[in-house]
Amino acid sequence: QKSNPKQLAKKLTHDIQTLEVFQSHQKDIQIALEPIKGNLSNIEYMLAIVGIFILLVTWINFINLAGAKALGRFKEMGVRKVLGSVKSQIIRQFVFEGLLLNIIGLMCALGIVFLIFPYLRIFTNNRVLPLNEWQTFINPLFLLVFFIGAVITSLYPAIILAGLNPIDALKGKIFQSTHKVGFRKTLVIFQFSISIVLMIGVFIISDQMRFIQNQDLGIDLSRTLIVKTAKDGWNGKVERLKTFKTEVEALSTVEGTASSTMTPGGGNGQDVSVKLEKHNEMLNLHLIGIDANFINQYELEVLAGEPFEKDQFWKNKKGIIINKTAAKKLGYTNFDELISQKIIQSENGGKVYEILAVIDDYHHQSLKEDIPPLIFQFNSLRGHISVKLNAINYQDYEKLVATIKDVEAIWNKTYSDLPFDYYFLDESFNAQYVGDIRFRKIFEVFTTISVFIACLGLFGLSLFVSMKRKKEVGIRKTYGASSVNILGLFTKDYLIQIFVAILIGTPVAYFFMEKWLENYSFKTAIHGTSLFIPIVLLVLISLSCVAFQTVKAAFANPIKTLKNE
Repeated sequence: QKSNPKQLAKKLTHDIQTLEVFQSHQKDIQIALEPIKGNLSNIEYMLAIVGIFILLVTWINFINLAGAKALGRFKEMGVRKVLGSVKSQIIRQFVFEGLLLNIIGLMCALGIVFLIFPYLRIFTNNRVLPLNEWQTFINPLFLLVFFIGAVITSLYPAIILAGLNPIDALKGKIFQSTHKVGFRKTLVIFQFSISIVLMIGVFIISDQMRFIQNQDLGIDLSRTLIVKTAKDGWNGKVERLKTFKTEVEALSTVEGTASSTMTPGGGNGQDVSVKLEKHNEMLNLHLIGIDANFINQYELEVLAGEPFEKDQFWKNKKGIIINKTAAKKLGYTNFDELISQKIIQSENGGKVYEILAVIDDYHHQSLKEDIPPLIFQFNSLRGHISVKLNAINYQDYEKLVATIKDVEAIWNKTYSDLPFDYYFLDESFNAQYVGDIRFRKIFEVFTTISVFIACLGLFGLSLFVSMKRKKEVGIRKTYGASSVNILGLFTKDYLIQIFVAILIGTPVAYFFMEKWLENYSFKTAIHGTSLFIPIVLLVLISLSCVAFQTVKAAFANPIKTLKNE
């Protein structure tokens, strides 16, 4: 329901100000409303561009095939023009026929979409609008683009036929008069340029996904069950947390536990401002609270100093640990020099801490992000609990379920009034890449559709060209040309067009994929194989599309060909 934003804000302000809690504290509340503007992500922009590419390939196909089919009706047009049809009448007829074909195609497409829509929603993680959604501009824009494209693509064959000389048409000279037209070749080159861009894109995206999955994170996330922090009051909180961790560690299926305010993949922690005691420059770091088990359990490498130790509560409370990036940000490359130096945290009343250790960098978040400067503070009183499971129990489904039930039983006994909430750390961390993996799959589907459409058009075009040059082939073979020579004559033209498309599409693909890889702080290089393999595949696929018609024309009996002509 539409409302006036200013009036609604005024009403909300009045209603909130009349609440007793605000009146008793004499609080003045002013509410202003800002419009929500939906912004597309980089992935969604790329998919939109791919969709436009497929639409262009489809239009080019329609122009090529409709133009080729129209030239098969040259005698009909010659008769009509002799009988008095004017150019505008012929154009209107062909535009109407083209529109009708497009509308039939649209109806078929809508039917297919309605059938597969439930699967489409699952495939895109529900990020697709239903066809009956008219609140946004997408559907009206689609219909507008559809009709404009249908009219423009229908005009090309209409203009060709409307401009024919009726005498030439009736004499069958139309093929010769259009032999040197290069517009259709240009469209084929453009079509396959798009195809090579998409094919190279698929290979580079797959390389990046493999790089992400195989990259050393610098931290051991395996076999870790995260029990979410309890929303517990302060009365008895420390005892309950200690009891829970102790009883879980006592399970034979558990190797150990650790607690932290943030877990890998769950955020970089609290922003804090710190400075070394002997320096004046304040630096922004990310604070994470951990217990004494965290460093060892996650197998983080200690580069200098000693991490937090068990049974050293007061030493731990007065100390902090930083990662390599934070140490470099503080101006040190010799990390031993930082040990025992004092650091001041401004957010904590200027409290002074001693640097106990420097650990190696690890990927606390996805590889899309730079490794942040981290500072670890001792905090054994709260946080998510990381339960390290034995390998044997983790790999056996029944034993894993039994272990989780044991942990849940301890939780229910310790926190009887709170729900048990858990997840597996490796699955949660990898969930950061779900969108990228889904994007790769959608991109692969779109690329397959694009290449299929392009090859379908090439197959139809090769059929038309082979029919058009039947007489030429018959004459050449009569004068001694071999079938191999004829085959080379046919395929040479297609190969030239495909190689021109490759020369255009390859640098374009390289440029776009370089831009896409900039979304990742840690990324793979664009390898030569990611360019070479798609090129070879495209050449093979293209030649296979024209092979049947070219071989058939090359090995045809010249006597039968010339007799029919």
